[in-house]
Amino acid sequence: MLGANLKTLVDLQSELNSVVVRYMKGITDEKLRELLFRMIARGNENIRELHDYPTCTDNK
Repeated sequence: MLGANLKTLVDLQSELNSVVVRYMKGITDEKLRELLFRMIARGNENIRELHDYPTCTDNK
């Protein structure tokens, strides 16, 4: 179950990353660009941490 949820989370994060990157192309405010970049980086990091969590390796 957790493996399926993790897959869904990865798919949603990937979609979010694509949308944010497209949106960032039109942004000139460096503070906003940095905030958006940190947002997607943290989401990716959270997924890596969940993937490495011991119960996730049993449910891939």
